[in-house]
Amino acid sequence: MKNIKKILSLFLALTLLLSFPVAASAAALADATTIDESRTGSLTIYKYDLTNAEKDGVWDSSYVSTGVYDEAGVNNVLVGSTSSTLGNGETGYGYAITGVEFTYAKVADIFQYGETETTDGHVEILYAVDKAKGADFLKALGLADGKNRYEKADALDETKYFYQSDVLIDALAAALESNSTVVKNALEAYIAVGGGAAMPLTDAYGKTKAENLNLGLYLVVETKVPEMVVSTTDPFLVSVPMTSVAGTNANDGGTRWIYDITLYPKNLTGIPSLEKTL
Repeated sequence: MKNIKKILSLFLALTLLLSFPVAASAAALADATTIDESRTGSLTIYKYDLTNAEKDGVWDSSYVSTGVYDEAGVNNVLVGSTSSTLGNGETGYGYAITGVEFTYAKVADIFQYGETETTDGHVEILYAVDKAKGADFLKALGLADGKNRYEKADALDETKYFYQSDVLIDALAAALESNSTVVKNALEAYIAVGGGAAMPLTDAYGKTKAENLNLGLYLVVETKVPEMVVSTTDPFLVSVPMTSVAGTNANDGGTRWIYDITLYPKNLTGIPSLEKTL
């Protein structure tokens, strides 16, 4: 069976996701079928007050998220049956944060590029970014004008730049580390102008979901948060589908494609410090 490059999901909330491994491997994804282009995907996000959960001793920050729903390891631990009134006047269960809005927009098509002549049938997974529509997106990542693109695929479509997952992962990580505020603002502005779709506000269990997503690469930003949240999650990228990742509730990393993805991003809550970036 043909090998394809392993892409560790492009969960690019960096350390703001639950200890998700950020070092994306370029190793081949063993024994995996090719992407089923007839399918659609979904994205489910759960928002919990992990800051206070860890302070209370009920959460371990060493948890490794896998993109798979984890009822026993996360939801049951952080939700429970006790409700409380939150700082925004909403009711939430356990450590769930109610009233958070995420907005998403598709920024690239996912493309299976066969390099039969040069790599003995190897299939490269690439992301095709429209040169015009994606210009500001690439600029925010430091990839303006097709910088670091996969040049072997240039002839496929002159209106698009093609990128490997590792390049996008490294670019977003570097951009956020260099100037988080500027990059966050640029990506939020891009998604607003580009017609991003807002997910429903997180409910009393901290849950929101987007369904029937076309396959591709999505940019997700946090567009509304309750007053008690003092630091939003960094914008992140999600590949639909993503490859499975070995972690706390899964041991089959790199062996299959996941079309229905579950994320558990962090938030900081409480009293803002003087060092808070506004």
